[in-house]
Amino acid sequence: MNENLARLVRLQEVEFEIQALQRKRDDELPSRSAEIEASFEQTIAEIGADRLRHEELVGLRKELLERKEELETRLRQSNERLAHVTNQREYSAVLNEIDHTRTELQGVETQLAEYEAEIERLAGPAAEADERIAAERQKMDAALAEVAREKDEVVARLDELGKVRDEIVRGLPPAWFRRFERIKEARGGVAIARIVPGGGGQACGECHVRLRPQLVALARRGEDLVFCESCKRILYWMPEDPAGKGAGGGVEAGKAEAAAPGEGQAPPAADGAGGGTAPADPPGGQPPAGP
Repeated sequence: MNENLARLVRLQEVEFEIQALQRKRDDELPSRSAEIEASFEQTIAEIGADRLRHEELVGLRKELLERKEELETRLRQSNERLAHVTNQREYSAVLNEIDHTRTELQGVETQLAEYEAEIERLAGPAAEADERIAAERQKMDAALAEVAREKDEVVARLDELGKVRDEIVRGLPPAWFRRFERIKEARGGVAIARIVPGGGGQACGECHVRLRPQLVALARRGEDLVFCESCKRILYWMPEDPAGKGAGGGVEAGKAEAAAPGEGQAPPAADGAGGGTAPADPPGGQPPAGP
């Protein structure tokens, strides 16, 4: 493969890695941080809710105990009155009052039992609320620190890749780099396409249009830029390994990592299929060969 073509392939791989890392830095890591903080706030709200509910129940229990005492006093007084009634009408009225008081008292006792059970259940969480909040905050801080560590690694790697990219670009003929940049902008960030089996022959690895054998032969020679007649991307040939799998993986391996979730192939070529190869700008006065 032409040394400059190999540089272009490497440049595309580096740019795919840069894109993936930029997306991680700008989208994925901030999203993780926001999720960690939201989870902490929700947990704190739940812990606080336990404590508030415990306090509320203690207040309600106090009110019910006072009401229970009132009803027990009323019931005792009614029973005392029942022993001194002088006629049937008064006797029936006192009995009705006793039944009504007993019914209300039973309801109060049932509600008190429910409150007591819930107060007992929440006693531990309420007493440990501050300690639990501190522990949750410590967990959040550790998780956020891990995200920050990953971001530092991403930033360092981006700086390293930026230097690698600059070095590759310095080694390219300016005309080749300009052509690479124009195709990349026009084709969704993908300027290089590997030749792959397809359509009963060989096809462009990006638009999947079958390539003419003459075009494939030129790409296999790897001496100059050769372009897909459909999408106009720069073609390159990478031989298969003995097991029948692509050697290395080339641009495709980096593209899968760089593609954002939900993204598909690059936009279809606007200039249509056919019509011959697109010539490169002359590098150093020597135009790359086309078919």
